[in-house]
Amino acid sequence: MKKIPLFRLAEIMDFWSGANQGDYYPSDIEELLSEVQEYDFTDVKDNLITSLKSFMDYEKKLELQNK
Repeated sequence: MKKIPLFRLAEIMDFWSGANQGDYYPSDIEELLSEVQEYDFTDVKDNLITSLKSFMDYEKKLELQNK
C-alpha cells in the first residue's frame, strides 16, 4: 500500500462533501472507492503535523528575510 498524499486526501474529502449533497455520479464513487483502497491511511496524522510544522518554519524564514 502507498501513503496517501495530503493534497489527494483533501481532494477526496472535497469530493465526498459534494457526493453527500448529491453532486456525483455512481461511476465516480466506484472509481474513487478503488483508488482509496490502494492507500495506507495510518500515517495521515503524522504527515499532516509534519507538513504544518514545515509550513510554519517556511513562513518564519520568509518573515525574517523580509525584515
